[in-house]
Amino acid sequence: MKNRLKLSSLMILLCLLASPPGWSAEQMRVAYLNPTHEGDMFWGRVVGFMRAVADDLEIDLRVYYNDSANRFGEKEIAQKVLSGEDKPDYFITQIKRNTLVSLLKMTSDNNIRYFTINTGVSEEDKEKVGSPRGKFPNWIGQMVPDDYQAGYELAEFLIVRAGSTGIIGEDKSSGLLALSGGRDSTAALQRNKGLMDALNRYQNVQLKQLLFTEWGLEASYELAGKLFRRHPDISVIWAASDGIALGVARAANESGLQINKDVITGGIDWSLEGIDAVKNGTLSVSLGGHFMEAGWALVLLHDYHHGIDFAPDTGVVIKTEFIPLTQENLPVYEKMLTPATLSRIDFKRFSKVHNPALKKYRFGLDALTFREDTQRQR
Repeated sequence: MKNRLKLSSLMILLCLLASPPGWSAEQMRVAYLNPTHEGDMFWGRVVGFMRAVADDLEIDLRVYYNDSANRFGEKEIAQKVLSGEDKPDYFITQIKRNTLVSLLKMTSDNNIRYFTINTGVSEEDKEKVGSPRGKFPNWIGQMVPDDYQAGYELAEFLIVRAGSTGIIGEDKSSGLLALSGGRDSTAALQRNKGLMDALNRYQNVQLKQLLFTEWGLEASYELAGKLFRRHPDISVIWAASDGIALGVARAANESGLQINKDVITGGIDWSLEGIDAVKNGTLSVSLGGHFMEAGWALVLLHDYHHGIDFAPDTGVVIKTEFIPLTQENLPVYEKMLTPATLSRIDFKRFSKVHNPALKKYRFGLDALTFREDTQRQR
């Protein structure tokens, strides 16, 4: 155990040492604490979108990776980033259970504006922290996807699609297996609630088991192989992320099950791997769009920093919706979903500072348009 802790601390130190030595004296300074390692299937897309926005708005963005992917590593990195002499102006993180109160106190004590994305406040923390700009005035905003909606719509889509393709029948002999994310994630818990309410409506399938696992492919692959042997009547696999769904699909193939004939699965995230899997039919659907939240948060913080508060327009808690991506609508969205296209989008268009005539913020995939010139040089 001691060796693991030493290794974790060393990884955190190396992560911090790898960062550039000083902030820009002129630019707005934003630190983003990524909840996992660099290159993660979903969070890599989050960072890529953020960097494109930061480049256009001339924001000095620093990304710190929590390679340990646990709350202890998150607190340690945050402490080093926020309490040093060279501090950011703004701090952005996802919310994890048992860390929010600590991060709110750290940002408040160091007079750093704090903006949270991706996950909401857990039930046990709501009384302690309230809402942004309440008990903790430095917590100026929150942007969160409707994870309940995602869990419900994913279940609904998979059950309806399985019924229309003959994978399940009208009786209750068909089983549904659900693999959720980490127990410390409010996103996973809210997606689970959506799943359970969908199952109450669609009673032609039975929930065989709901299990928490890690968000990535490998853990779900190992777990799903065991579950297929335990539950031979599984027809639908609900997965809380693309990574989990892809692990499930691999395990299904190795178990002799044919995707879209014996079983159907789908995920959440719009990861590049998930999109490819939708294209080739491995996944029937991927719900997403929320990878853009951190980038949109930068637009709001940029305007706030330059004297235009976003709260009168958006409020301090901003909800974003998931969009289901399927083979049917993939051609409409695909051109917007590759990293190469981000350099062709002018993100100044979304800022009220750069567009004084802009009355309301308009974020989302349908709002993205390419700049007329060719690819900018970075």
